[in-house]
Amino acid sequence: MVTGPVAAGPTPFEEAVACYRLQMVPGSPSPTPSGPDLARVGLTMTGATSSLLAGQSVTALAYGAADGESLFVFLSDAPLRGSSAGATTVDGHAVFTDLDDPMVVVGSDAALVLQAAEALARS
Repeated sequence: MVTGPVAAGPTPFEEAVACYRLQMVPGSPSPTPSGPDLARVGLTMTGATSSLLAGQSVTALAYGAADGESLFVFLSDAPLRGSSAGATTVDGHAVFTDLDDPMVVVGSDAALVLQAAEALARS
């Protein structure tokens, strides 16, 4: 038997970006999606599902803007493994996470991601 270091699984950020890139989240779609209202930043909810992100339960919410831009919001009851607060980019996509209100927001438009994150923090 050969032993060695165990490869780490994808981080929550990597999984969130992969879902966003595919424009789909595996899980059980909600027949009546509900979530935070982001109309004040020009976003309308387009779908919701219960899912796993890096092995942790999340509610995944999809939002769309009139100009075709979209973003995904992942909400959790606990901080996501390996997460740290703040904004970053992963594979060219804007990602924001907040540890006080465990969430990950992913989109292509960094300004929209931050506006949505700020609106979510106030909701």
